[in-house]
Amino acid sequence: MAIDNKTDRKDFSIEYIVPQMVEYQKIDDLLENRNNTRPFFDTNEYLSLDKVLQEHFACIVGEPGIGKTRLVEEIRKLTSTKHVYYTASKFCTNNENISADKEYCIIDALDEVDGSLFHRVLLSIGQYKDEHPNVKVLFTCRKHYVASYANHFAACNNLKFIELFRLSGKDVDELIDKTSETTKKNVSQSSKLKELLSIPRYLVFLLERENKQGACSNISELFEYIIERSIQTAIENSQIKNENIKILIQRVLEKVAFIMEISRKDNITKDELYSVLDGIKGNMAQMLISNIDLLFFENRILKETNGVLQFENTELQEYLAAKELCRQDNIESVLYDVAVQQKLKHIYTNWYDVIPHISYTEDRVHTFINVLKLIVSYESNLENEAFVSLLRYVDTSILSLHQKEELFSIVFDHYLRVPAYIMWRGPISELLQECYTSSCDVKLMLPSDKLNKIQLSNMYVILDALVEEGKLSECISEYWANAAKYLIQTDDNENKFSALNLYSALKCTTELIQLSESYNGFAKELKEKYCEITGYKQFVDKKVVDCWLDGCYESNPYAINAVLCIKDIDTIIYVYNKIITDGKLKEFFNPKGALFVHYEMYLKIQFETIWAKDPESKKMITKIIASFMENHSYATHNDINTIVKQILLEETTGVLFIKCFRDSWDLENLFRSFDAELVDFELLSSVEKLLKETNSEDWNVNEILIALVGKIRNDEAKRASVTIYISRYAETFERWDKAFQDQEDKKINSHDQQLMKANESLSDLRVSKSDKYEAVFELSKDIVFVQRQDLTQSLVNVIANFFDEIDLDKMILEKTSENSFSLSKSLMKIPYYVKAIYRLGVPDSLKSHRDILAKTLPIVCCTTNLDACEIREIYRSVIGSFSEEEKAKLVEWWKSRKDDFMNISSEDVFTCITDYGIDELSYKLEEYIEQYITYQDLNHSIAASKALEIISKGYCNWGIHKYKTLFDELKDDSITSIKMQCNAIMIEKFKDSDAIIWRIEYLKNNVVQSLNNNTGHVRAISHEESEMISQNPRMFRCFMSIIGNEVLEKQLLELFDFGLSLTIKKETQEYAGYILRQIYFLFVNTNSIHYISDLRKKVETFNAKNINYLANNIMNSFEMIFLKNEKVNIAKAIRQYNKCTEESHLEIRNDGDLRRYFTYIQTEVQKEIQDQGIYSLVRQDALSEDFIQRELKNTIINKCCQMGLNVEIDREVALQDNKRTDLLIRYGLCNPIMVELKLLHNKEIQNKNERKEYKNKFAQYTNATNACLSVFWIFNVHRKGGEFSNFEALKAEYKDLNNTLVLYTDCKCSSGFETGLPKLKNPRTTRSKKTKGKK
Repeated sequence: MAIDNKTDRKDFSIEYIVPQMVEYQKIDDLLENRNNTRPFFDTNEYLSLDKVLQEHFACIVGEPGIGKTRLVEEIRKLTSTKHVYYTASKFCTNNENISADKEYCIIDALDEVDGSLFHRVLLSIGQYKDEHPNVKVLFTCRKHYVASYANHFAACNNLKFIELFRLSGKDVDELIDKTSETTKKNVSQSSKLKELLSIPRYLVFLLERENKQGACSNISELFEYIIERSIQTAIENSQIKNENIKILIQRVLEKVAFIMEISRKDNITKDELYSVLDGIKGNMAQMLISNIDLLFFENRILKETNGVLQFENTELQEYLAAKELCRQDNIESVLYDVAVQQKLKHIYTNWYDVIPHISYTEDRVHTFINVLKLIVSYESNLENEAFVSLLRYVDTSILSLHQKEELFSIVFDHYLRVPAYIMWRGPISELLQECYTSSCDVKLMLPSDKLNKIQLSNMYVILDALVEEGKLSECISEYWANAAKYLIQTDDNENKFSALNLYSALKCTTELIQLSESYNGFAKELKEKYCEITGYKQFVDKKVVDCWLDGCYESNPYAINAVLCIKDIDTIIYVYNKIITDGKLKEFFNPKGALFVHYEMYLKIQFETIWAKDPESKKMITKIIASFMENHSYATHNDINTIVKQILLEETTGVLFIKCFRDSWDLENLFRSFDAELVDFELLSSVEKLLKETNSEDWNVNEILIALVGKIRNDEAKRASVTIYISRYAETFERWDKAFQDQEDKKINSHDQQLMKANESLSDLRVSKSDKYEAVFELSKDIVFVQRQDLTQSLVNVIANFFDEIDLDKMILEKTSENSFSLSKSLMKIPYYVKAIYRLGVPDSLKSHRDILAKTLPIVCCTTNLDACEIREIYRSVIGSFSEEEKAKLVEWWKSRKDDFMNISSEDVFTCITDYGIDELSYKLEEYIEQYITYQDLNHSIAASKALEIISKGYCNWGIHKYKTLFDELKDDSITSIKMQCNAIMIEKFKDSDAIIWRIEYLKNNVVQSLNNNTGHVRAISHEESEMISQNPRMFRCFMSIIGNEVLEKQLLELFDFGLSLTIKKETQEYAGYILRQIYFLFVNTNSIHYISDLRKKVETFNAKNINYLANNIMNSFEMIFLKNEKVNIAKAIRQYNKCTEESHLEIRNDGDLRRYFTYIQTEVQKEIQDQGIYSLVRQDALSEDFIQRELKNTIINKCCQMGLNVEIDREVALQDNKRTDLLIRYGLCNPIMVELKLLHNKEIQNKNERKEYKNKFAQYTNATNACLSVFWIFNVHRKGGEFSNFEALKAEYKDLNNTLVLYTDCKCSSGFETGLPKLKNPRTTRSKKTKGKK
């Protein structure tokens, strides 16, 4: 592939690689990326440079930077003086002076001409080609220009298109392998970067940077160079003089990229770009606009496609956006403002590709670690792929010791929490081992009996990585070796499985060898794991090897692989001799299970290892190879056949090999599979000798030799050396050649001869008209032959006679049963004749027979095997539209028929109604439905269903009452029934409330049990079961188009609650998932956050009582879908950006900062309550926990607002044990602050035992809320029993809880007055008493 562009690199060159090029015959094929002649897997169909040079008129297309210009340079080198070259912008004015004796005219960069001249230049190129047909014309253009001017390109006669594709992964790898280890590592870390490098321009930038400045120490340097060179190239091409403008351009690009990420777009319109440049605050954009034309961005910095602009690669956009993010004062707060859907508490997924770019440099890595920590704790649905992506650019070499330990802790704790596997020796395990220090040991010492299988698997992966690098401390190694010993002794197979993994990671060779004594008692999967582990580590202990052999005899693929991987010569000889002695070769070469065993690769290695040892070893391995070939005769063995040849060239081993084959056919098939390159005189003579020595029959010897000689008899290089064999079998080869030629001739001529015979009959006066019609019937099936033989007019004449003679009134159609009928053969011919006339390009000859075609419309497709869609389209083209008078006459004629003409094909009747607008036939629709009501069987249901569908589009003028009547008359209410279809129409068409309620109730009353296949055999599934697993279930389709219907929304929310209730039982979980997913899908499509929030509340409320991962997973997955679909318009994104740059955020970057701020806040709240006496006017008995809780929330919010702290406070937040915490204070991405409030006189404060019990609850609340600070706030409202000494005791008891604050507030104003006015007594009662006293 071309890997150069138009930048200046005099001292830098790379060997040219021929690009992958594909030719398209037409512009439509190019634009649809369609190449019908190219086999899917056949890469040999790519054009060579020689083929390109043979093209007479071709446009070379490709995306920017793909190498079009570099290809032109290579073509110019190859054509030397035979060509004339122009840039497209200069071609128009010079084409008259082009010498006619040049073989090639090469024109580059048509896309770079001025837009107003594009058509003119393209027209000039076409005209030049027409005037100089002998000159080969090649010109280049970007693909999206071809798309934009498709009509103009299509007007160029005989123009072909050659598309250049990106570099293949192999090409990129080959070039990157020549770079430094640092560069290789950086490229391997990012699949997106590797994709970017498949564009030659960017690969050149990378290689050029390394050549001129040395290896990039990190990805940031690489991206900086790519962007710098892209801008430089754009400046050079635009002839801008001011070199200092480069920095300004990049800064503005960073802002554009950042705003695009805020709006979650990877492309913008030109108008949106102008809005961005005009809307962003500051002087940079204005300075840029004053110095350059805005058109500079189009196709130079940003790629334009049909008026839409985008960066060359999303990775560049993400990198630039990250740079702008890093310029903000408080990245954590900015991210919360722009990257978080705050109502759903999810991070928009596009930011997972931006945030990794923060981690490159030493001065920013601390920010990245802090952001990572916040994301991990904040995002409830952080998928493993996203988490790995966040860490992909971390360079541990720039981390301090503390940062390494912190990052290890974040990653390790994350995988303890989430049910996700760490890839063995993948990027996460590598990161963990690079960050590991001895201080991390305390985290690794987890109780093995408390870990599940995923956690144990991850421990194995981590330990394996640490052991491989020699980093694991002895105490941890000993700890987990003991844990493995404990796990292997349990009765749980999963524990034993984990133990084997742990022994493997810790390289506990002695323990694994000892376990060979327990091998026979292992379950199947444990035996497989044991063989896998010990085989991979290439044990040579005979006890272990004997376990492998036992596995081989059971055709265990892991055991077979273990044997195949042996490299120790003595062990190989021991194993194979034992397999041969035990007579188990068949079992060894026939593995069970899905694991593919790579016999060829490993046997070849083992063969090479022991072939030279001694004669006995040669015999042994010969038997093994022979057995393999005999047992795998169905496969081709290109690699192993080279070994077979080596065996056959030695007499002793060759004889033994031949004798191993019991069936001569297997031996013959083996030699038939040999590649021609292996066959030579030495092999032929050796095989002949061996076959005779083993007393093979002569016919068998000849068949094998003929098969081998036949492969090389036409090879000029080998032919002379094997003349003796070619002469010996000359008669056979001549017979082969003659048979092949005869077969080819027969293949070509048999069909043509039959058609020629039919052709001759057309001019033979002795042939009857009916026979001529039959002949034309056959000819009409091969239009290419008719055109080649120039038979068009003859065909047209005979068909015209046919139509002149046909009398439809005399033709009777009779329905003999429900699905069969009898008809005249002439009727069958009509569609074939019509198609033939149409394909021959003379449809006007049918105009006089239009009436016949029209009358046969109700039966046109049922009388032929032709493509129904194609025939209907042809008829439509020939017939055109009908006048109202014509429609009336047709219907009258159809109704007048006494036969079954109108009862044969309901599909054709439907076509008459819908495609030709013959509404007078609508009575047939109701007729089909009436027939179904009468019979209610499958035969009538198909026509009735289609008829009902057509009626729903307005035919027959049905109102709601008609549908309700039909609905009531039908009994079958299965999900595929007409009744269900009728219900769906009433919902979609009329929004009928009763129909909506009926369908929702149906879904509740017809719960489908989960799919369960205990037999292990394939079985048919019902429509209802299929509905649950379908990608496009039918029961909810009728709701999709209804928006804002209160009845439907209410019913769906009730159904959602019902679906949640079904998640509890295993047998209804699949149906529950189906219900929940469909409802989520409906509400996600409304693009309303209101509905998604309501569903979240329902799931959280349900989970508070019934912990269920199914509902939670569905909620999270659909919320992420909603987030991906939720776009921000550019204007709003600009406002958000300006807000980020203008507003100053408080220095709250992590949980610790938030805790410090809360200390200040609570002090201010205390002052307001105690000093200002805000409760002083409240009655004492009204000062309940609920009242104080509400007032405390408001007070905290007010104080936070005064500080510029924008917090969210939730009251009575439901936890998973159905308990509720009083207040949960959230700020940005930080973990929340939990506040529990109690009155001093509460018994859970005053009573020691209850205090202790409540402390446990308090700790549970902290864990459940993942609180960064837990506050136990005690209020003294001066009620009886509120002893302050018990508060002091409580405070002391809570000292051992981390990040816990115990507060005391006295609800008494500072003047000393008791809080709260006394409660007034009933005035009437008081007066009564006074009066009574007077008496």
